[in-house]
Amino acid sequence: MLPTIAVPVIAMVAGLFLLTPLLRFRFSSQQTTQPTQVVDWRFTDLGPIKGETLTIRPLTRSDLDDYVDSIDELVVQNNGWRAETLSSIRRWKLHSEEAAGLLTGNIAGIVPEQSQQVVGEVTAQTMQRPHDNDPRTVEVGIHVRSDYRGRGLGTEALTAAIDRLADIGWSRITIGCSQDNLSMIAVAVAVGGIEYHRGPFKMSNGEITDAVWFELCR
Repeated sequence: MLPTIAVPVIAMVAGLFLLTPLLRFRFSSQQTTQPTQVVDWRFTDLGPIKGETLTIRPLTRSDLDDYVDSIDELVVQNNGWRAETLSSIRRWKLHSEEAAGLLTGNIAGIVPEQSQQVVGEVTAQTMQRPHDNDPRTVEVGIHVRSDYRGRGLGTEALTAAIDRLADIGWSRITIGCSQDNLSMIAVAVAVGGIEYHRGPFKMSNGEITDAVWFELCR
């Protein structure tokens, strides 16, 4: 049995991964951006997705330490998570049964061929927002561990995910981030993203950011 003092931390971290939308792009919404419908769909339903130098695949329990290590201060900042989130995640290390949400949810790990370990994630979730009220839409998100950034892994992983999602019938694929997240914007443009909406977004730490969304496939 877990010590009583650990329960609030576990509950907070479990709730973070099970309830927040996406990324670096997983913003909690204010009224103007709140999804009007969320469809029960799992990114892991796609199975492994092959890129040229990497694989995107469902997480296993043995991946959890590597997954946690891929989350740094920049990921926390881009997600608009609360300041204490990173230290809580690292303390918990996701070894309790509550981590099952990661193993069965809409998170998949990025695994380069050379390292054969998870160095980031791709997420995908179906939702309808007031500015994008199209039931055919799936919204994706991505992050890469700090020492693997700048190698093109994010662009390759996102391209592979888009191709697979389009293959199974999603005609509209989008991604969103803060307007000052220049690296994510560069990746979105590199995979052919076309900007289609800008507006305020309330993040989970309560701050309002100026966000931008890109259409990646239609």
